[in-house]
Amino acid sequence: LTNSTGIDNEVEVLQSRVLLRDVVKDLKLYTEYRTQGRIGTTIVYQNQPVSIDLDPQHLDSLDFNLLEKTQWLKMKVWRENKKYIVEGSAMENKDELKAFIHKADTLPTTFKTPLGIITMTKNGNREFEDNKTYLVTIRPPMQVATDYLEQLTVAPTSRLTSIAELILKDKDYRRGMDVLRQLNICYNRQANADKNEVALRTEEFINDRMAKINEELGSTESEIQKFKQQNAVTSLADASQSVQMSNEFSARLSEANSQVQMLDYLREYVNNPKNQYAII
Repeated sequence: LTNSTGIDNEVEVLQSRVLLRDVVKDLKLYTEYRTQGRIGTTIVYQNQPVSIDLDPQHLDSLDFNLLEKTQWLKMKVWRENKKYIVEGSAMENKDELKAFIHKADTLPTTFKTPLGIITMTKNGNREFEDNKTYLVTIRPPMQVATDYLEQLTVAPTSRLTSIAELILKDKDYRRGMDVLRQLNICYNRQANADKNEVALRTEEFINDRMAKINEELGSTESEIQKFKQQNAVTSLADASQSVQMSNEFSARLSEANSQVQMLDYLREYVNNPKNQYAII
């Protein structure tokens, strides 16, 4: 970990659900594939013949409604008589909302469900065997991220280093490795975004303050020049001490005004509902 906010803070960031949700969405882990066997089911990761996805708008709505209810899709996909057949149900908690069925001669294909629009495409050059049936579920990304969080352990290797060890338990080895790699990518991406936003906010504040200072200095210089011309002042040596003290007080006053303005700026920014979840 190379961020400067402390390894304990960064460990907490690595274990945040929001960061894991980014991982789930990047790897499309909200869609799970299994093959149906005589006894049970087996997880299929990246080797399935088709890829099934829900449109982004409705996918986000699954997370939005998660506080009140859990909505998800379960489907069976198989091939019969050269047709791709999808039979499924839209679920709310453990209850079935509405069933649906879709048949397609070729891929890609799209169809509507009660929870959004599904897109089914070929996954590379893999052939869909006629005797295979795949069980597909699409769950809210935040719910999947919560499940991964329960299986994730992040801890410093020691108190003398800034190295963290990440341990993830997963039913599929390759999927678990991909999650850890993508977690690292998302962590660095978020850290860079935070730094860029902090730099942008700082630049905006400094530019605003500099504009006000330039305006005040320009006005003060004009008044001094006007005073000298009107009163034929050529030297202020006798009042050097007073001028020095006045400048010192002016600098302190300017610094105090700058701090007050910064606090007003922060208060205005925090009280703006649009910035509720934005970085300060």
